[in-house]
Amino acid sequence: MKNRLLGKYLVLDAENRNMLHSQIANFKSETTVDGKAKIYFEEQTPQKILAQIKMPLTCMELHTPTLEEAYMDLIENKTSEATVQ
Repeated sequence: MKNRLLGKYLVLDAENRNMLHSQIANFKSETTVDGKAKIYFEEQTPQKILAQIKMPLTCMELHTPTLEEAYMDLIENKTSEATVQ
């Protein structure tokens, strides 16, 4: 349940960001505010994603939501829905 609510993702960065973004084009990804690549994953493992990147990385962070984060997100979404109606 928590993975569906918040999502699991990798944050990656490299000196050549253009090349990194071209190598991850097949993944569900977005660019963070500071220019790093955020890759969401469900079926694939981080290891399988990283194995497909053929360049040195300067940053690799793995985010898996905690139950507390999932709970807080659920509460915030319910509160937002209640104020919109």
